[in-house]
Amino acid sequence: MKKFATILKIVISLAIILFLLRKANLAQSAAHLSGIRYSFILFSIVFIVAGQFVRAQRLAVMVFGRLANRNFWNTMRIQMISFLPGMITPAKVGELAKVYMLQAEMDVPTARGLACFAAERVFDLLALGPLAALGIFVLFRADLQISLAPGWAHIAALVALAAASAAAVGLLWLRRRGVSLRDFRRTVTPERIIEAALLSLLYWGIVFLEVWCFCKSALFDTPIWHPALVVPPALMSSLVPITFSGFGLREAAMVILFQRPPIATSYERALLISLMYDIIGLGVPALMGGLFWVSGKSNGNAQD
Repeated sequence: MKKFATILKIVISLAIILFLLRKANLAQSAAHLSGIRYSFILFSIVFIVAGQFVRAQRLAVMVFGRLANRNFWNTMRIQMISFLPGMITPAKVGELAKVYMLQAEMDVPTARGLACFAAERVFDLLALGPLAALGIFVLFRADLQISLAPGWAHIAALVALAAASAAAVGLLWLRRRGVSLRDFRRTVTPERIIEAALLSLLYWGIVFLEVWCFCKSALFDTPIWHPALVVPPALMSSLVPITFSGFGLREAAMVILFQRPPIATSYERALLISLMYDIIGLGVPALMGGLFWVSGKSNGNAQD
């Protein structure tokens, strides 16, 4: 039954992507492709690599605490090698790969590894949830017929509600993955939570810069804050479990959201940006994982 469900998700993902491609105007798509500014592609790659370093540092902080810097490169290797199976297989495989490597190569207990992985997901939800709600509010405010002029109090209330919802979803995710709250609390200690939270915000800020570079490379001169309206709800849409690892839904969401005012770019340009996110934004970390894989085994551990 699970095998059939996976095959069905792959079919749905392919169907959505083919639909998006067939809807595009070939002449306009060719014009956008011929005018790509490759200098911004290079900048985006720099941001992608920097983002992976930040993610590895966050994992090292949660696993090793004060000894995070000493264990950074080993953690970076595990982070990148586990990225590929997490991208091209059902999500649990990527989770298990990271937890297994932490245990096999760095003697991190399985329960602690699961708790650290779960903490990563909770931090991401807490960062993206409020921004996703804010993005939907801004981009669909006219369609929702919201006449109330949003003040700081209304925005704060919206963000707080989204954060509370993200926290609830995170706790549910912990329960489904079999992570006990006791192990989770041991991982997210007061001395680690602030640094990990700041690293999470830094990482997602880098992701927004990465997507902004994709916009600039596609000859779309948009303010740097526009990707912050699009990326969070697009990534949150990929959590809906009807496609394979979010492929298809994420691209469709990006295409729809980039066409919304005040952004209002063309369909073909929005599609190009979403495909850049897939091919470059996911391809570069996968390549990094391959390089770490062939570089050899880690050099032991030093746990806190």
